[in-house]
Amino acid sequence: MGNLHGNLHRNQDAELDPEGCMRLANAVVILAAKDYRKALKSLKKNPRSRVAMEKAMECERFFDGDWIKVLTGIDGQWLKEKLREEARDNDDEGIS
Repeated sequence: MGNLHGNLHRNQDAELDPEGCMRLANAVVILAAKDYRKALKSLKKNPRSRVAMEKAMECERFFDGDWIKVLTGIDGQWLKEKLREEARDNDDEGIS
């Protein structure tokens, strides 16, 4: 345990890799988009799914909040609407 603490302390002095930070930020937004797509798909199959509704709402709070702008500069409300349109388009394709 002492070794782990020592490693953590030494790493605090290390510089952050800007490219690595950007990849991490992008990965967070990509994961939120995937989670939102999955939640919307689940809600279409089962509109009363509490789990899917909670996940969709969690993603929407992220898209509507400031963190998405801080992480990537993306307009979260725009992304949320694009994901909703995508879900509607997928519904339309399944009908024909």
